[in-house]
Amino acid sequence: VARWLVALSLEEKCAQVLVARPTGDAFDPHDAAAEIGVGGYIVHPGMTNDPERMAAWIEDAQAHALTRTGIPLLVCADHEGGQVRILRGRATDVPPNMGLGAAGDPASAREAAAILGAELRAVGVNWVLAPVVDVNSDPANPVIGVRSYGDDPVTVGAFAREAVAGFQGEGILACAKHFPGHGDTDRDSHVTLP
Repeated sequence: VARWLVALSLEEKCAQVLVARPTGDAFDPHDAAAEIGVGGYIVHPGMTNDPERMAAWIEDAQAHALTRTGIPLLVCADHEGGQVRILRGRATDVPPNMGLGAAGDPASAREAAAILGAELRAVGVNWVLAPVVDVNSDPANPVIGVRSYGDDPVTVGAFAREAVAGFQGEGILACAKHFPGHGDTDRDSHVTLP
């Protein structure tokens, strides 16, 4: 890492902390993100709903990054299970977190995350923006709903801990979200400031 850092220009170092959202379903080495050498990409359902095409896109992006800087990309996805996932209808449909929480067995969160993680790894994603650790404490919440393991912090913690282990067991970086949280608000922070 030290040798890579010395070899990078200030602009390249800055680009390494950026995660770009690609457009199109074919990697373009001449788009702005690729040309500045971003450190990662977030793949999303709008790119393609075809696992083979997504895998090819990621493979091409990784090859470009390795040729350009020698540093592999972090490729992330919102892939929580339930309603928030990439490759809809093309990957395993695991229950939403609230369903897992209602079942009462934290091991189910590990199993679901392992399934999701294996499928992410198969297409080249190495970082998942999950699990959701919001405590669903406001009944008027418009955004979390079934994405939460429940309304009890201890339950949410137990299920989230297992989900992280499931993702990590498949070689996927996990990222607990959200902070400060969507769970105790009556507004959706995607569209307004709670």
